[in-house]
Amino acid sequence: MRVEVLSVEGCPNYESTRHAVEQVLASHGVSTALLESIVVDAATAAALQFPGSPTVRVDGRDIEPGFQPGGDYAPSCRVYATAGGLRGEPELSWIEDAIDASTDALRPRIELPFPRREGAGG
Repeated sequence: MRVEVLSVEGCPNYESTRHAVEQVLASHGVSTALLESIVVDAATAAALQFPGSPTVRVDGRDIEPGFQPGGDYAPSCRVYATAGGLRGEPELSWIEDAIDASTDALRPRIELPFPRREGAGG
């Protein structure tokens, strides 16, 4: 699992977001390195397709439900439309959902063969 927190220098919501991601990883028993990137200029923002600070990605996907890249990449702040209104950090449940989805995707699928019973329809 690849978990990233991207931000700009001095982002007021970076520390709380990073802490929330670390909490979710620990509570879900996931031990993976948290990758952190500081976006310093427009070229880096464009290369990383950075929609604003802070951004959290799990396995390359933004954790905001329904997020669609807009193409306006700049080293700037990000505002999330949460259930509680506009906020500068993502909802904890979004982080949990993204970690859960990635964990589920990594879990091996075991299909057990069930013997067919005589006379069973289908």
